[in-house]
Amino acid sequence: MHARALSELLDRVARLDVTRGVASIGILADGRQSFATAGGLPRSSVPLGCLMKPMTALLMAQEVCAGHLRWEDEALQHLDLSTNAATLLRSVSIRQLLNHTHGLDDSSVETVPRLPDGRIAVETLCSALSAQPRLAPPGERYSYGNAGTWLCAAVLEAVTGRRYAEPLSERILAYLGEDARLTAGASVCPARDLQFSLPAGALLSFLAMFMERENTPYAFDRSVFFENPRPFEGWSPGACGICIGWLWFGDGWFGYNSLSGPYAVRLRVNVTTNVGIVFWGTGTVAFSNLALLFGDVLPEFSRRRLPRFLPSLSEPLKAEHYAGTYVDGTSSIEIRGGTAQELSYQLTRHARRPADVQRAPQALRAAADHLFIPQTTPPSELPFMQFLAPDSAGRFAYLWNGWALRRRCDADRPHTLVNTR
Repeated sequence: MHARALSELLDRVARLDVTRGVASIGILADGRQSFATAGGLPRSSVPLGCLMKPMTALLMAQEVCAGHLRWEDEALQHLDLSTNAATLLRSVSIRQLLNHTHGLDDSSVETVPRLPDGRIAVETLCSALSAQPRLAPPGERYSYGNAGTWLCAAVLEAVTGRRYAEPLSERILAYLGEDARLTAGASVCPARDLQFSLPAGALLSFLAMFMERENTPYAFDRSVFFENPRPFEGWSPGACGICIGWLWFGDGWFGYNSLSGPYAVRLRVNVTTNVGIVFWGTGTVAFSNLALLFGDVLPEFSRRRLPRFLPSLSEPLKAEHYAGTYVDGTSSIEIRGGTAQELSYQLTRHARRPADVQRAPQALRAAADHLFIPQTTPPSELPFMQFLAPDSAGRFAYLWNGWALRRRCDADRPHTLVNTR
């Protein structure tokens, strides 16, 4: 990445017209941190939210380097579990937990359960996860969630004999500056913490840990995070794959995204060019303007184009291949046949956001690769719908929204995973 582009980015962020909200950026290049902001303080603290996930992945990488576990270990090898919990985690590896390919449906589990001493209550967690059928066999499908990181943190606690917050403080936060501290006895969610914040400079220092070539007191193999990423099976507007808990964005860029209350945060690192970026904002307009600016100055951030619409089809859609009910632990979506080139969908159940339930079917317009775009404003978690994994009869097994799966659920067997083999 050219220094001129980084300089232009900082200058244009500072000149953004932000009447509501904040748009800010921090850049690490050549070992130096630079900041710019529009509408707020450039070095203000940023809620971590889902940025906890790559921190947990780093802690696990340190354990692997120390020889305490391996990426392909089954998680149950390191946990003292009941028979039912061990059955749930059989054949689920540490790598699969961090890569969200464990196949568990955690959509109905909102928070990680804790024991009285603050450690993760892994038996309670496994019991909650067992309440929903699997989305897929271990290692077969990516579907974003929190459970994999929670379970990795439980493994970390079992291996170290300490609460998650303690190795986090010693091995990561201690290297991120004076303001990166936890109060004594504090609990931190290993997957998504809405209360814990760090200054933007501390986040850039976190990215710097992946650029260092010297050994640190807590060594880890940096290459494991950035080599051989696993591509997503479906289309996504941002990331295109996953690698040991880090999202892969192509062109050498890895990172993570988080939405924490009014804050939207993006973390990016390119270890080939040794550039790290954190940008964040509050307010839809402010952050949208910031994202558009990134795509203009740094084209590699805007190459994930929406699959083209299909202006005409040589033959009508085979609605029976798509039609059915697609479910996860909190919601149900009905897909029905429409016109020769359209389907319709209806969100018929949502345990967390009942206001999103739709009273009537809504039209879907066909795009390439079995992807459909809602014709009216959709619920936030359904910006588009793509159908994946057809069986031998052409019937699709999954509905994908860019980050998570819902499985097709046969009406006569509502809790049976559709066979995709």
